[in-house]
Amino acid sequence: MGVQSARLLREDRGSSFAAVYAVAGPANQKYVGSLGADRVFSYKEPQVVDAIVSAAREDDLVIQHCFLATGQLMHCQAVLKAFLGDGQGTEHQKAKIASAPIIPTDAEGVNGVETIFVMPSMDEVERLAQFQYWMGTWLRNNLAKGVVKPSPKPRIVGKGLECINYGLDILTEGVSCTKLVVEVTE
Repeated sequence: MGVQSARLLREDRGSSFAAVYAVAGPANQKYVGSLGADRVFSYKEPQVVDAIVSAAREDDLVIQHCFLATGQLMHCQAVLKAFLGDGQGTEHQKAKIASAPIIPTDAEGVNGVETIFVMPSMDEVERLAQFQYWMGTWLRNNLAKGVVKPSPKPRIVGKGLECINYGLDILTEGVSCTKLVVEVTE
């Protein structure tokens, strides 16, 4: 969803997004590219940060924003740090990381890089309004227009609560780019 949302921002004429870079495992790189990433890098490459920085410089881009869906905060910080002070008028702007995982309390900060934990409002009324917009308006409209694809594809592991443990066993074995689903029975 992060790649697809960033792609939509890139396509918006009023947006500052110029490209979408993503990281994925080698088996999923083509799939992530099909969702709208301009370049996809392997997180298994030891020099992935250098590869991203080199590619952005090749593309004449300055990276100022990162969405961390999973993985290591330090990698996002390293990419953004490489661009601090690059570009016109960016010297006094902070680079920003939006982190889906909770930011560890012992995470070291990087001067010039702001990291925030992405979460809905703590106010129940505001939170409900946010979810109504995100799911009931934004997502529904973009799914209907075909600009957002349901992703990843679901894998139904069974029907009924008795299948939950089976689904958890599959999850424990490791899944990638798969949404495990237990159907609810009446």
